[in-house]
Amino acid sequence: MLIKVSTLDNIKVFHYDLVTSTQDLAKDYLEKNYVPAVFIADAQSSGYGKQGRKFYSPKDTGIYFSLTIPNFTYEVKQISLLTPYVALNLVKALEKFFPSINFKIKWVNDIYIANQKIAGILTEFYNGGLIIGVGININTTSFPSDLQKTATSITDDSFNKEKISSSLINATSYAVKNYNKDNFLDNYRAYSNILNQKIKFKAGNKLYCGRALEINDQGQLIVMDDSDHKKLTFSSGEITKIILN
Repeated sequence: MLIKVSTLDNIKVFHYDLVTSTQDLAKDYLEKNYVPAVFIADAQSSGYGKQGRKFYSPKDTGIYFSLTIPNFTYEVKQISLLTPYVALNLVKALEKFFPSINFKIKWVNDIYIANQKIAGILTEFYNGGLIIGVGININTTSFPSDLQKTATSITDDSFNKEKISSSLINATSYAVKNYNKDNFLDNYRAYSNILNQKIKFKAGNKLYCGRALEINDQGQLIVMDDSDHKKLTFSSGEITKIILN
């Protein structure tokens, strides 16, 4: 159910109580609308991330939104910088509210505390537009059994949801406008929790194991593969495990 409609920096914001997924709402919106919008939900019954994996989204314990940009144009050579810059800007925004927490970024789209995920970012292109979905566990105190070892929460039961949501939406919007202008990768690398660590990695249907050597100036991950001792460069893929030194 739609709770309210507001405006944030000339972007229309639609706030719902429970939805299947804010990404689904954004895709429906892109079928017939031509101005940016944001869809926020108090809870999602079928929130999802990369590879369609479910993102656990219980009521009122997290922040879940999708920023929708119709008619999004980009240069192919620079688009791999978009998601890393969104992640960096979200971390910077979170630090303002939770300065004592040591946030880390797992290439390319997950935000971590210690060795557990607290937030995910999903970038999708649809009908000529861009959708950036964000899910952040703020005060989620219990998780399904399959997530208990890999997911965690910031754990703040007095967070100002409206204020934090506005800051995160602004950070995401800024990143979309400036990912190809700002020189940010050194800062992004400083937050990485994988560099110089051994990782297991999936690209397409192939699995790799090796050491994460570098995130290059195109935002790509360079890995020294254990099997043939060659450097491999990835623009996309999924780190399935970090093997800590």
